[in-house]
Amino acid sequence: MIALIRSDLLRARTPRLFFVLAMALCLAPFVSRAQDTTHAVRIGLTYQPGTKPGVIVLAVRGAWGDSLQGLIARDLDYGDRVEVIGLPGTPAASSLEGIGPGVSYPLWKSLNAAAAVQATVTSSGVHVAVHDVTGRKIVQVADFPLPPTGGSAEWRLAVHGVSDEVEQWITGTRGVAQTRILFVRGGRLNIANTQHRSDPQPVEAGCACECCSTYSRAYLAHLFHAKELLYYRLATAHNLEHYLNLARRARAAIAGGAFPTTPW
Repeated sequence: MIALIRSDLLRARTPRLFFVLAMALCLAPFVSRAQDTTHAVRIGLTYQPGTKPGVIVLAVRGAWGDSLQGLIARDLDYGDRVEVIGLPGTPAASSLEGIGPGVSYPLWKSLNAAAAVQATVTSSGVHVAVHDVTGRKIVQVADFPLPPTGGSAEWRLAVHGVSDEVEQWITGTRGVAQTRILFVRGGRLNIANTQHRSDPQPVEAGCACECCSTYSRAYLAHLFHAKELLYYRLATAHNLEHYLNLARRARAAIAGGAFPTTPW
C-alpha cells in the first residue's frame, strides 16, 4: 500500500520535476554568467570628479578587427558613462590613425584620455587590455571567447558583453549594450539596427506585455538612440514576458508529452 502511494506521488511530481529541470537548463548560462565576478572590479583611473572619463578604443588588427573596434566604441558611447575619444569624423580620429593599435601615452594624454582600450584578436576570441593613461600602465586584462562565425548575431552579442565588462572595469557599473537585445520567438531583435527606426510593428506580434501592446519598434529605437531610461524599462518588461511565455509553453509541452518542432 505504501509502495503504491509513493508511486502515485512520484507520477504526480514527474511533470513538475521535468519542468524545473528544463528551466534550470535554459537559465544555466545566464546564471553562471551573472555569478562570474572574476573581472567585476573597478580600476583606479584618475579623472575629475563629476565628469565622464575620456576613453580611447584603439584600432584592432585581424579578422573582424574594424567591427570589434566599432562595436566596442559605440557601446561605450551609448552607455553614456564615459566620453569616447576618436569616434569617426572627430578631430581626434585623425590623430589616432597614425599609431593604429600602438601605445602612445603622451598622445593619449594630449587628447584628455583617462583610459585606452586595446583589443587583440586571438584564435579563440579577443584579448582586451585597459591602459591607465595617467599612470602609464596596463591596469586590467582579460581574454574573452567569441563565436567563430564573425559578424553573426551570436558574435555581435558576445562582443556587446565584452563592451559591458570593459565599462564595468572603468566606471564600476556594468554596461547595458546587451540589453538592446530583445528576445522574440525563434530568435533575437537588435533594436539598434537601422531598419527598426521606422518599423511600425510591435517587438513581437501576439505578445501581451506593456511594451508590445502599446509601442512600436520605431518608438523603442527612438528611446534607445536618445538614451532614454524608459527604453530599458520597456525592454525588460518584454524580455521577462518572453521568458514567462517560454516557461508556460515548456510546461504545456511536458504535460502533453512532446516538445514542438517549430520555434518557441
